[in-house]
Amino acid sequence: MRYEWYSGGYDYLQSVGMSPRNATIAGYIQTFGRKPYTILDAACGLCPVMSFLPQNNISRYVAFDNSQHVAEHIPYKSLKCFEFYHLSFEEFLEDERFAVGSFDFVMYLGMYGGYDVYAERLKRLLLYAKEDGYIILEAIEEHIAPVKQIMSQQYPGYKITASCNIEIHNGAMSHLTRERFRSINLYRKKGIVV
Repeated sequence: MRYEWYSGGYDYLQSVGMSPRNATIAGYIQTFGRKPYTILDAACGLCPVMSFLPQNNISRYVAFDNSQHVAEHIPYKSLKCFEFYHLSFEEFLEDERFAVGSFDFVMYLGMYGGYDVYAERLKRLLLYAKEDGYIILEAIEEHIAPVKQIMSQQYPGYKITASCNIEIHNGAMSHLTRERFRSINLYRKKGIVV
């Protein structure tokens, strides 16, 4: 297991605390995906889910993040299937190297920038999933209801295929929130036009 880079060092508790989350997301991909998978990881951080996926089952894993820290410490650069881009959301969405409708899984894990920014980014990211692809969304406790509201009101054709709430222990992510639960939801696109 790789330990997450945090505040200038690898944080054992952060990695252990987030392992159930990462294993759940990887489990969704392995259970519902057709091998080899194509994955888009938006605002990827250090791509912790990657260590839970068999590399021979991935044909392309595209990850982007605007953080200089992430760009300097991202693992997996040597893997043939892995592509990392040091880009903002806006830069990624305008980049012609990335075709809409080309990924089996689009992961947007966490709500960044507030409700309106999240909703707009999500709307544009949904276009990158294949017609029968999946969207994996994650939210901390305080954002679970807003994320589900966005999906049910703005994208009623997307149906939850799998859902899991995970209680966080040993201080993982405590620097971001006092909340203790994370909700991980897998939505099926299935021919929806956004």
